[in-house]
Amino acid sequence: MELAKTTSTSFPTNPMSNFEIDVNAIHIKQVEMVFRQFPWMLLADVVTGSFLFVLIITTSPSSIAILWYGGLLIGNAGRAIIADYYKRHSIQPDDVSAKWRFLLIGTLVAGIYWGCSWFLLPADASLIQKGLIVLWLCGLLSGAATTLSVIKKLYFAFAIPYSTILIGCLLFVGGDTELLLVSALAMYLFFLTPIVLRVSNDLNQGIKLQLRCESLYEQLAAEHVELQEKGAHLVAQHTRETNLKSENALLLRDLENERKRHQFLLNATTGCMYVINKTGTIGFANSSALNLLKFGEHELIGEKSIKLISESDFDTSSVIARCIENGKPVANMKGVFKNKRGTNLSVKFSCMPVFEQAEVTGAVINFSIIEELKKELKKEKGELRLVN
Repeated sequence: MELAKTTSTSFPTNPMSNFEIDVNAIHIKQVEMVFRQFPWMLLADVVTGSFLFVLIITTSPSSIAILWYGGLLIGNAGRAIIADYYKRHSIQPDDVSAKWRFLLIGTLVAGIYWGCSWFLLPADASLIQKGLIVLWLCGLLSGAATTLSVIKKLYFAFAIPYSTILIGCLLFVGGDTELLLVSALAMYLFFLTPIVLRVSNDLNQGIKLQLRCESLYEQLAAEHVELQEKGAHLVAQHTRETNLKSENALLLRDLENERKRHQFLLNATTGCMYVINKTGTIGFANSSALNLLKFGEHELIGEKSIKLISESDFDTSSVIARCIENGKPVANMKGVFKNKRGTNLSVKFSCMPVFEQAEVTGAVINFSIIEELKKELKKEKGELRLVN
């Protein structure tokens, strides 16, 4: 058997077996099965040989029978020792060839050895003796068919030399009794051989199904491990996402607190102010500005700052735009704003650019109504006059 060549076989008739199997894997399983039965094979060999030896030695003692029986015992002992050595070492693809050769050669030698057992009979053996021996040897052949049929080559390695030598001996004698025994033996082989082939196919089909189950188990085990790894990865990812969400919630809370603090500080300023970006969109207005202009916060945030400048004032927008463009503050500028009702308000305003990373992103406009400034100035002068 050439093990160097790796081919594959499939059996699509069974839907569970629609896959390819390495021929070497099948052969390894076959050898394992034979090795599991090997002790019983040797025991049957010794029991059969002992019966034949007792039958012959009690009728016509001879030294040839003693030598044959001694050789049988020694040979089986040697085979048992070698088989025990091989059983201690698990069958691997690189050493199965040696074990296969051991089985094949041992079986071939056993077939030749048992075929020569006919020479142990005396020349004047009776029909009953010959019939009993042939019947017993046919039983031995049945045992070989049972134990060796898993590998057809092993069975034929035993049966062919065994049957050929036995039939040859009977034909050599050429008597009527021997011809009758040859006919009976040939008929027995004719019926036994198809049974052996059928049993061999069934056993090998079972081996293929066993390999299929092992392959499926390994595949399921690998998928189970993969699913466990994916599950652990998903759990870790979920944990990370949960931690990130918690961190984001904390950051958002901190940002909201910081925004409220800044808004409180801006609202706490005594003057009116609002903040715009580079495009003139209002992003914030403090409470003083909202109260003075009669706007609600939601009515100003997101609106263009032109909404607060009177249509009659053409300079204020230009001053604010140049402040943002040049990045230079302007102060004590006069302008005309308007409130929600459209009433014009003469104001004095200052524009301070806002920088982020050395780039102007907007401006803060502080303003006060001129009439109120005059009132405050008049009030301060009165207080000074009272003090003097």
